[in-house]
Amino acid sequence: MKELKVITFFMMIITSCGTTKNSSEIFGKYKSKDGISEIILHKDNFYYTQKGSLYTSKSEGVWSLKDGRILLKSNKNFKDNMIEVNEINDTTQYIKVLDLYDKPISNVANVILTYENGTDSKPFFTDEKGIISIMPNQKIESIKIIYLDTFEYDVQNGNASYEVKVYPDNLDKKYFNNEQIRLNQRFIFLEGSKLYKVGDN
Repeated sequence: MKELKVITFFMMIITSCGTTKNSSEIFGKYKSKDGISEIILHKDNFYYTQKGSLYTSKSEGVWSLKDGRILLKSNKNFKDNMIEVNEINDTTQYIKVLDLYDKPISNVANVILTYENGTDSKPFFTDEKGIISIMPNQKIESIKIIYLDTFEYDVQNGNASYEVKVYPDNLDKKYFNNEQIRLNQRFIFLEGSKLYKVGDN
């Protein structure tokens, strides 16, 4: 009987530790103890701020709960320090480089191609329309773009054309792309910091 009680006790502990909160229990404001980071979780949306000495990063978007973790997906206008590549099937191969407002980046983008055989091309520069023409029968493995930063992309179709949108680094923005956040009974763990629910810490 004593052994049964011990087993039952440990089973209760395990069950308690594994309990997952439902969405409504997660709603509210969470803040780090130093006051630097803060996130507000509404029914569907989130609002995030992180204060630096010279800037404040912000993000907004939607969140969901999956497998006991919070997933954050920022709105598109918070994208930064990244590229998006659209591969297009076209009879003429080219690379078109655009800024975040879909305007061509001309005469300044430095593009290096890695071909299927592993060799790298010489650096190309975009023309006034932001375009670089690709020689026919040159199957591409990856693209490197040097513009404000260095971005690399492994292509899916080596014979396609590519429209590349560049999002420059912006310290005032933070982009979460299905970022997974650990969830605890008293806090959430985000960007290396513990954020406690306001009123619970």
